[in-house]
Amino acid sequence: MHDSSSKKVLEVVAQRFPELTSIQSASFEPIFQGFSAVICSETGSGKTEAALLPLFTKLIENPQESIGKTKIIYITPLKALNREIEERIYWLAEKLGLSVGLRHGDTPPKVRSHLRHNPPNLLITTPESFQALISEEQSLSSLMKVDHIVIDEANELIQSKRGTQLILALARFKTYLARDIQVICLSATVKSGKMVRDFFIGEKGKVIYLESQRKYNISIDTINDYNEVDSLRDKITNHVQGKTIIFVNTRHLSESLAKTLEAEKDDFDVHHSSLSLAKRLEVEKNLKKDKLTAVVATSSLELGMDIGQLDKVIQVGSPRTVETLAQRMGRSGHKIGSISTGTIIAFNPFDLLECIACTYLLKCKWLEKPSVFMKPLDVLANQIVAHLLVKKTSTKGDLLKLFRSTYPYRELSENEFESVIDFLSHNKQIRASNGIISIGPKAKSYFYANLSTIISLQQYVVRDIVSRRNIGILDGAFVERFCDTNVKIVLGKAAWEIVSIDSGSKTINVRQTSPSNATIPTWSGDTLPVDSYVSQRVVDLLQAKREKIFRSVTLSEQAKQVLLSIPRIRLIHNSITIVPTDISNTTVIISPLGTKGNRALAILVEELLWESGITCRVYSSSMGVAVEGLKIRPENLYDILMSLNTSEVEEVIIKGSSRFGKFTDRFFSVARRFGVDVDSMIERYGARRTHLMLLSTVIAKEGLNEIFTDLLNLQGIKAILSTKRVYLSHDKEMKILAEIFLKSFLTPLAKPDENTDLSDIVKTRIQNKTYFSVCLSCFKYESLIKVRELQEGFKCPICGSRYIGFVAPYSTEIKQALRNLRNNVKPRDKEIEKVQNELVESANLFLDYGRLGIIVLSGYGVGPRTAKNILRLRILDERQLYMEILKAEQEYIRTREFWGG
Repeated sequence: MHDSSSKKVLEVVAQRFPELTSIQSASFEPIFQGFSAVICSETGSGKTEAALLPLFTKLIENPQESIGKTKIIYITPLKALNREIEERIYWLAEKLGLSVGLRHGDTPPKVRSHLRHNPPNLLITTPESFQALISEEQSLSSLMKVDHIVIDEANELIQSKRGTQLILALARFKTYLARDIQVICLSATVKSGKMVRDFFIGEKGKVIYLESQRKYNISIDTINDYNEVDSLRDKITNHVQGKTIIFVNTRHLSESLAKTLEAEKDDFDVHHSSLSLAKRLEVEKNLKKDKLTAVVATSSLELGMDIGQLDKVIQVGSPRTVETLAQRMGRSGHKIGSISTGTIIAFNPFDLLECIACTYLLKCKWLEKPSVFMKPLDVLANQIVAHLLVKKTSTKGDLLKLFRSTYPYRELSENEFESVIDFLSHNKQIRASNGIISIGPKAKSYFYANLSTIISLQQYVVRDIVSRRNIGILDGAFVERFCDTNVKIVLGKAAWEIVSIDSGSKTINVRQTSPSNATIPTWSGDTLPVDSYVSQRVVDLLQAKREKIFRSVTLSEQAKQVLLSIPRIRLIHNSITIVPTDISNTTVIISPLGTKGNRALAILVEELLWESGITCRVYSSSMGVAVEGLKIRPENLYDILMSLNTSEVEEVIIKGSSRFGKFTDRFFSVARRFGVDVDSMIERYGARRTHLMLLSTVIAKEGLNEIFTDLLNLQGIKAILSTKRVYLSHDKEMKILAEIFLKSFLTPLAKPDENTDLSDIVKTRIQNKTYFSVCLSCFKYESLIKVRELQEGFKCPICGSRYIGFVAPYSTEIKQALRNLRNNVKPRDKEIEKVQNELVESANLFLDYGRLGIIVLSGYGVGPRTAKNILRLRILDERQLYMEILKAEQEYIRTREFWGG
């Protein structure tokens, strides 16, 4: 820094900061000289200022060049982060006589107009708003003087389709400017620096990194019993130290803990992405001002919100990724060189092993490699149309050259490109003739409807009728299953009674109430995948001497005792071990393939058994797969896997992944990004036929690309099967390990108030359940009916028969299943077979047990066999009946829900 401009910047910075940080000093010269670069440094090191200080210096060197012109665009993935960054940047910009503007999806039209007519020197925006800005003629004209683009959280963006969409937008923007611009990426992880550079900048860019100086003081504890909420509450209360964030992995668990801890502490709150913006900002403000001792939070508080100095971080359950552990623990001792203090509280023995593995790898400075989407065709379709909105026409050759200039599409084939062009042309988003591509009649509506690549789920806004303020959002699936008038829910630490549900506006009106009998919501898409390398380290721990583990990480006495209770076992790395268990009809496959690898293995096993005529249920976790079925023998499973040719693995998994009901929502999301009106198609053809129709288009190729990038990993399975490292073990120690594996994956449940009768909660939920009922004798009676409306002695009003089947309503397979039953046809499709079986089994249950049979069958995950077992018990009263249903539901959750496979 060597001239009057840099001196002025330094003087301003000194008013707020005593000196530049190491990364700020290292970044200044190369960025000032105009190099595109990636700045890699840990959270709290001042990366934002590292990028902006040299850019601001350049602006004030030539003030006439900057007047009334936007020179810098700062792109950040979160609107909430925008607000925090704005506060930090405004001060510096104002002191230097520069202007700052903010533009995102919620910016009012009046403010947008002001930004167009009065361009700020620096514009803060999101990837989606950047798309809109460079695709609108007026907005684009106000950006033609931009010289620099800063991309925050670039390491996060490259791992999603948002990042892919952004790199194509940058390529388009450079084309419109007809010149190159400086791109500066900020990354919180050193490991991803080269990948971020290659992705956003290219090989000529620089990587400026500061090796982490952070020291961690992490201890690991575990609760008294498997996933027991009282023990968890006590542990958390004991570990809170000063101002603390209690990180959890799901929004459901954050609300569960908030409700559980409420009786213990008044100076705590909850923070997650499904709460309203006003609520989140209130929590952040109170935490910063030391009005709160503790906040239960999800990843919503991982990033750079300014919440003041924290004394400690508590991570509840495995952090699942080392990067997550580093981010979360780094929130305490936020300043460079300080010690980050934290405690991890494991749920169970396998969770404990994963916590130890992550902590050890963090000490070794190992981090996960980012997973990048290559050639996503739905994003390509969107950007072809976006480019034509600006250029109006283009040749196929020019388009292909433009997109191939970017990292993700450098190997895009002409056939892949043509398939997208054909699809867009067929759907009138573009016109294609003799190699010339032009804008189509549906182009504009398609582009703006698909600005965001984030998977869209149907959601309901929860609104307080008293204050008229929004409380938060709920997933449509949860609302449809559990919500009705007078039902109580917990959201934002408070309990709310539902007054009304408006399905049209997707609004739930509520009023505050007492917490008794309140249901804690669930949300989709919370759990991070565990890397296979972490799972391999769990294998190392299983084999290691326990004393060696005690020396490598800090464990509580209780954690040590739990670790000692796990048998020391010799496992071969990168292998599959099939273990029979004493748990009825259940076989465990111990396979350290990580979440994605075992998810793929579960699909492979299920599909192979299905082809062998065996119906089963499979569940996966990061360390293995459980297979449940009456006809399954471990020896047969071993033979099937050993006889499988490696070249067949991908084909079998593609077949299983493409089945209706497996990843159907993913295929539908991809279809929507291509501009398909999926909801109208479902209404017209049904979900199954819609899914089948989409499989014959380019949508299927991209759907599988997304699934194989985001959800599945085949490499580990292929490597194991190619070397035949599949083993069958009857060893006592392996059986013990397999049963610990099964028992470990219980869902942490919230404990209701002591005055709450659990049977009342179950009864209310079941009585409100709706069925499609149909007479299987005459096939003429059909009706929707709630359980509470079902009278004892109910018969078919047409033929008088009691042989009535009950299934979930709105299933697209019902009509075909009824046709098959009426004509005595055996189904070829397993989903239709499932519906037929449900109809027949429920009809038999109703015939034998009447209304009581359907009440029991209405339990979550309660099938006909379990229902009969309950009904054969000596039930003394209604309360006992509903408590038995609850026990069955908890058993179902124990073997299924927490694994999310």
